[in-house]
Amino acid sequence: MNVVGGSGGAAGCFDLRVQDSRPALIGTLALLAATVAALFALALAEQRTSSALAPDTPAASSLDPERLLELGIEGTPRAARGVEEIRGLEFRDVPEPEISDTARLRRMTERQVAKPGVQRQLAIGEAELRLLGLLEPEQSLGEVAGEVSGLAVAYYNPRREELFLVGDAVPAGPQLAEFVLSHELTHALEDQRFGLPVEVGLSDDRTLAETALVEGTATTVMNRYAQRYLDVFALAAEAETLESGAGDELPRFAEAEVTFSYLDGSRFVEDLIDLGAGWTLVDYAYERRLPATTEQILHPEKYVSDERPLPVAAPATLGSGWRAIDTGTLGEFGTREVLAEGEPGLGAALGADGWGGDRYRLFVRADAAPACEGDCRSTHALGLAWRSDDPAHARELARQLEIYVEQGLGGESDGHDLWRLDGGWAAVAAAGDRVGLGLAPGPEVARELSRG
Repeated sequence: MNVVGGSGGAAGCFDLRVQDSRPALIGTLALLAATVAALFALALAEQRTSSALAPDTPAASSLDPERLLELGIEGTPRAARGVEEIRGLEFRDVPEPEISDTARLRRMTERQVAKPGVQRQLAIGEAELRLLGLLEPEQSLGEVAGEVSGLAVAYYNPRREELFLVGDAVPAGPQLAEFVLSHELTHALEDQRFGLPVEVGLSDDRTLAETALVEGTATTVMNRYAQRYLDVFALAAEAETLESGAGDELPRFAEAEVTFSYLDGSRFVEDLIDLGAGWTLVDYAYERRLPATTEQILHPEKYVSDERPLPVAAPATLGSGWRAIDTGTLGEFGTREVLAEGEPGLGAALGADGWGGDRYRLFVRADAAPACEGDCRSTHALGLAWRSDDPAHARELARQLEIYVEQGLGGESDGHDLWRLDGGWAAVAAAGDRVGLGLAPGPEVARELSRG
């Protein structure tokens, strides 16, 4: 159900995983402006006086593609050596950067989105997200994919082992060009050494966890590269234009997934480095055991102990008037983002804490198509089943789900554990360590789905 990718009705987005079955491109987003700002703040904190802060570096402007290519070619050998030193691995071959542009990225995304198989995935993903209130009726996942591809400043194509800088997205300056190169060269290096993860199975939660490892590693190396080899003040000045409105058009959940993949992924990698006294555990993650859940990304100790999800059966198949068209896993991160529609911040985190496992199943009326209009409540039904680590966590999850239904979906209580929605119904059920949510056109189906 996540926008990054996966078999469970998810659509490609920031790493351009609009599905065939293999990640096509992995990129550096304009989110790196926030990373530059953090590095800049760190550099400021290390200064003893305010009189010697930053050199008078002029604000950056868009860079001529030929000059960017020149900077990229000049900086690649130096950046590659730095990445090798930080990562503790050696390149087989150092890719020479090429120049792309935002229009080309958007065209690539549009071509992927136009494929019939992808169109069906998008329709399913849109139905799920609209039912959950995470996507407005007028929004489409194809548009979201295009918006996020427009944020990329560089990308690496593992299929062809090609590295691109986006000419109209990277502001002028050698510091930023080298900063971006260090991120993409990390992808290339790890692809050569380990092979980047190929998604398997139906769990889009697993796919997002694997993405967080890949982007988190590259972000960690990029940060360390900047601290070790670059002038952080000049880098901040060159990145100034990246901070203007990047991602303003994205739905909240899509922005949250991007942030999770880069920043939570980087925190996960940093924790593995600390726990393993170096890159040993990160290498192990690539070679032996990829992270299995977003819970493991959010709680690295659960990765180290190899805590796996509890078995959860997807909600039972409905009667003859319905057909099941999708199943998948939300994960702790996805659960938190759903709950955040009702009570953002601490409440959502408390509700998702103690996540033990989940499954969801999407149904459509037998006479309806997977694609739907508006909020999808008249033709589609969604059942979600969770197991928590213990009954106390399950009760908190159920409480937060009730808040979500009322505050996030505008539900009005119609008796115990049942809410009337605009054009549909919601039901929440809890027993022991198990919690269920049903969203359906009628109250009976909603209750049936909530009870598994």
